[in-house]
Amino acid sequence: MLTATASETHTAGQSTTTHYFQNVIPELEIYHAGELTVLGFGGREIVDQLNFAQCSEEFMNLVRDYQCQTLALDMTGVRLIPSGLLGVLVTVHLQQIDIHLFNPSRDIREVLEITKLDRVWHLHEIDV
Repeated sequence: MLTATASETHTAGQSTTTHYFQNVIPELEIYHAGELTVLGFGGREIVDQLNFAQCSEEFMNLVRDYQCQTLALDMTGVRLIPSGLLGVLVTVHLQQIDIHLFNPSRDIREVLEITKLDRVWHLHEIDV
C-alpha cells in the first residue's frame, strides 16, 4: 500500500529533500525519502513542456543520497508520461533501482506496454 508520508527530517515545516526538484520540476513532490523513496505530482497533470532530462542529475543524487532501492511514483491524475521522464526512470532503473508506478492512466499503461517497460517496472492500482 502506498502512503504519502513526509520525509523524516523537517526544517521549519519544510522537508529537507525539496531542494532536489524545486527549480526544475516544482510540481514534483517528495513524500518520503529513504530506501523506499516516494514521489508524486499531488494529483496534478504534468506539464509536458518540462525538460525532465534536466532533472536526471537530481534523481540520481536523491537515489544516491538516500541509498534508494525502490522508487515509487504516484501517477494519480497524470494522463501522459513525457518521454523525458521515461528516460530518467530508465536511467534510475539501470542503477538496479526497482520502479513502482501507482495509478498510471490507461495512456501511460499503453506506452509502458509498447515499450515493454510494464514487464520490468511494477504497476499498481490503489484507491486514493
